[in-house]
Amino acid sequence: KWKRCQPLLRTILHDMDALDVTRVDPRIAARSKQILAGIDAQEVEQRSAAAFAFYEWGVKTVATIERATPPDRFKPASVRQQARILGVTPAEDAKYNSDSETGSVSGASVASSKLRTGIGKTRSNNVKL
Repeated sequence: KWKRCQPLLRTILHDMDALDVTRVDPRIAARSKQILAGIDAQEVEQRSAAAFAFYEWGVKTVATIERATPPDRFKPASVRQQARILGVTPAEDAKYNSDSETGSVSGASVASSKLRTGIGKTRSNNVKL
């Protein structure tokens, strides 16, 4: 129902607006670039204007981080590195793995919320904008 979606969308928009790119580890941004490169932007745009807006935001955010990062530091993080960088505990990782079989995204939300709030091992990368 739309009424149930509206608060979630407001939260997502607020979180997108509040993201401090100087706190994003370049290895996470490089991995995001890999993931986004595998998505057909035209197909996303045709299917959902909202999804396309989120996709564009992701591409632009990653590009900003890439421009501000020396090329030797903009290398994609492995799954293990991602967990370490984002401070995902083994218990959270196990929860994500079991949720992925049922289609739930709660485990992925753990990592994204840690990145968003700065919890975990994220740190300033001295990105100049």
